[in-house]
Amino acid sequence: REGGSHDEDECHVGNGGAYGPITMSYQGARMTLRPWDPKACIIAAGVCNHFVNWPIQPGSWVFVVDCSLNTLSHIADIVGPKGRLTGIVDRDQANEHTEAQRRRFYKKYPFAVLATCD
Repeated sequence: REGGSHDEDECHVGNGGAYGPITMSYQGARMTLRPWDPKACIIAAGVCNHFVNWPIQPGSWVFVVDCSLNTLSHIADIVGPKGRLTGIVDRDQANEHTEAQRRRFYKKYPFAVLATCD
């Protein structure tokens, strides 16, 4: 790295470094990178298969049907607080998420809405 050492620059690997989130800060900006499993997340699968035309951008308004809460959180990370995310979850899949998981999701992504359909 050029420019010498900066005290506020750091890198922290969660979960002992075994595929956990990596939190970094550089010149006052802080970010967390989370691993994406292509077998559990359709977006990760698209990236691994060289999906080039990426329609989801920061600030986008995105409507998603039948995705896991994990995939929805990845999309929410991309659109950010200036974007909007509406996720439609099948009633059978909705039972896979606990109420506590949904509360954490809403707390972290207040710009997201989840709806359940039959």
